Amino acid sequence: MVQKAHDAQRNKINPPTGGILLSAEKPPRFSAGMTSIQNVPGLSVVICSWCMEFFKQAHATYCARYHLVFATKYRREVLKQGMGAYLVKIFHQVTKKFPDVQILEAKTDKDHVHLLVSIPPKYAVSHIVKFMKGRSAHDMRKKFTFLNKVYYGTDGIWSEGYFVSTVGIDEEIIRRYIEHQGQEDSGQAKLVF
Repeated sequence: MVQKAHDAQRNKINPPTGGILLSAEKPPRFSAGMTSIQNVPGLSVVICSWCMEFFKQAHATYCARYHLVFATKYRREVLKQGMGAYLVKIFHQVTKKFPDVQILEAKTDKDHVHLLVSIPPKYAVSHIVKFMKGRSAHDMRKKFTFLNKVYYGTDGIWSEGYFVSTVGIDEEIIRRYIEHQGQEDSGQAKLVF
């Protein structure tokens, strides 16, 4: 597991512009105002100037971020003050079992949780959500025993479903990337992160 975590960190790619570079021998200096595609000497294409991290696995380079929302069962307002911090701590422990999953942001309310999570494409989002909800319900009921009375006769504290939405680049940037992808495939431009 420790080796997997080390490999995931080593394979993290953070380009200087926060975007994708095509055909650059060495990265030029970039201004904050750079947009999707510009002609820079020694550089064919710059795509997206927003700051985003890309990760590399054996056969995939990805930036897959998801906004997740879990609601408590029956929308009961059981997440009292102080419980939210413990819950966030439990969510961060997911990375022990799945070292390449990252919890980027986590915020709790009285009856639901918002998470911004980076999940690699080798895992199904539903699998990670199932693990997070199951683990957190078990640990929360163990630490806060009043939840056993509130949810008597059930195993979890979360409602059955969840909300998920992808977070990423806009359609125009994807179109421009696809437009120039043929150059990279034919060897005219090399994809460099």
